[in-house]
Amino acid sequence: MRNGRFDLTYTTSPLANEGGLDAGSDETCFIPLELAQLADKQRLFVRAVAPDQIEICTAESIDAAEAGQGDNQRLLHLT
Repeated sequence: MRNGRFDLTYTTSPLANEGGLDAGSDETCFIPLELAQLADKQRLFVRAVAPDQIEICTAESIDAAEAGQGDNQRLLHLT
């Protein structure tokens, strides 16, 4: 993550589980994320909430993120 920007790359390809998928593959998708209010000690946390959805936020710890004490909270729909 640099200057509040994180480039999220994801795939639904089963090759990813086997380590046989290159980052530049046609089977990967890319979402540029702009993150505001990024404090020095914050990290980006991501969790799957459905097969095609993830929830992201920035927080100082996983406990803070799970307690809703983070910033940049959003739900992303993966296509």
